[in-house]
Amino acid sequence: MPNGDAARTAASASAGAAASAGSSGSASRAPGFARARAYVFNRDPKVRPCDAIVREDGTLCPSAQLPGTLLSEEQAAHVIAVFEGPPRGLDTAPWCFDPHHGVVLYDDADVAVAAMSICFECERQDLWLREGHAGARGTPLSVRALTEFDKVFCGELGMTPCGGRR
Repeated sequence: MPNGDAARTAASASAGAAASAGSSGSASRAPGFARARAYVFNRDPKVRPCDAIVREDGTLCPSAQLPGTLLSEEQAAHVIAVFEGPPRGLDTAPWCFDPHHGVVLYDDADVAVAAMSICFECERQDLWLREGHAGARGTPLSVRALTEFDKVFCGELGMTPCGGRR
């Protein structure tokens, strides 16, 4: 089972490939990662909430608002790259983790290969990899990651609510 460092390394490699493809116009991407889609989930009180945007079996949380939003290569590269930074020094509210935003990376067959779930309220995230869970659920987001997620989800995509930020 991969650890958080392995997940960050894989995400960083995918982000670098996506950024390279976006800047050069080339269609090449990291192996296993063809597109990224952003979702809002756990907002419908009639649907049982999930702990993450992708369940342990690799299926999308039933509460995800479909079809989600396809991220541009630049947006995907920015969102994924934030995980290469150092973890946050000060801990945030560990009891809170109640994510409502997620990014799912899909391969060419539209199978989820990785996912990130974000809780703007407690400023924590969860990483999932097809091979298994990527680390402790509800890990504190770095300031850089929180800023980037806020920019993409809340600013560019208008996917609210954003933990009282907008």
